[in-house]
Amino acid sequence: MQATTKTLNFLIVISAIIAIVLDVTGNVTLYRSLKPLTTVLIILLPMIFGRMAPKAYWLLTVSGLLLCLIGDIFLLDSENFVFGLAAFLVAHVLFTISFVTLDKFKLYLTPLLLLLAFGLSYYYFLYPELESLALPVFLYFLFIFVMCWQGVCLYLWKKTSAHRMIAVGVVLFLLSDSILALNKFIAPFDWSGVLVLSTYWAAVALIANAVVVISNGARE
Repeated sequence: MQATTKTLNFLIVISAIIAIVLDVTGNVTLYRSLKPLTTVLIILLPMIFGRMAPKAYWLLTVSGLLLCLIGDIFLLDSENFVFGLAAFLVAHVLFTISFVTLDKFKLYLTPLLLLLAFGLSYYYFLYPELESLALPVFLYFLFIFVMCWQGVCLYLWKKTSAHRMIAVGVVLFLLSDSILALNKFIAPFDWSGVLVLSTYWAAVALIANAVVVISNGARE
């Protein structure tokens, strides 16, 4: 990985740590600035260093990351939760299609069955508390599980470093959203913000860095 890419990744880590500390300490004003900034820095990775990646894959991934940024901004206000949910749902659709463009839709059954078992049981666990959000949350879970399935399938298909980044990234994305759902709908708990933000930013950073690695491979 190029030195300039490492520098940007270092800045992402520093920005994420500061934002998480601001969230924990209740510094709302600065946190509202640092949270979107961290995601913007992540978006710069493929935009600056990933342009040699396959065009459709690059465009879909960058668009998905931009939707994540929009979702971040919406989720700064709890009243906009549904809009944030919608932005991330579209992001998951774009990420899924971006994975498929790398080499078609994959049908590995083992990760599908594992994800179905977890997804259905977790949704059943959440359902009594969802009320009017039952359908939106179900649709969100559906799309993130498809994204996670296809991301993991990429690595099972071809065990490259970029595909490993994607696979770990989508699993972390699922973990982050599962923690967020637990905290929002079941029982708020201390340090939930730390867990949600750290796993979320690690997820999107890995997805973004995968574009850079694939771009570097195309350049060679």
